[in-house]
Amino acid sequence: MGAPVEALAAARRAVDALPAHSGSTDRLRVAVVAAATGDPLRFDLSREAVLAAARSLVPTLVGALPVAAGAPSAADGTEEAPDTSGARLARQLWPKLTARPADEPSVAALDAALALLIDHDLAASTLAARVAASAPGARCALGLLRHVRGGR
Repeated sequence: MGAPVEALAAARRAVDALPAHSGSTDRLRVAVVAAATGDPLRFDLSREAVLAAARSLVPTLVGALPVAAGAPSAADGTEEAPDTSGARLARQLWPKLTARPADEPSVAALDAALALLIDHDLAASTLAARVAASAPGARCALGLLRHVRGGR
């Protein structure tokens, strides 16, 4: 399930109105509130309505985030071709995180990290602590971060 068109448009408009120095957390908070205004069922707390909202919220938030400086975007005509590997959300999120071109191993690593966070109900901080606690995991995480940042 993708992002509802109206909710995504509202979220993008709200996020685009924020100052350039706004952090990702602020952008996501604003996007959630803006997207909710377009949901006529936002006060429906039935199981089905909550699940439907949750399924559409993640793609809405990813779609509302601005691309990283220098990353390909639809506005400059350099947006990457649609993903066919199955890691669609990770591929959509990639240019929001880094200007580095997406390659399959990097997108697969991001997809795996997203799956771990979702499948195991781990907060990002918990995942980071667990990775840091294991020497091989720490090397892997540092390598991924170094790769995403362009070797810096």
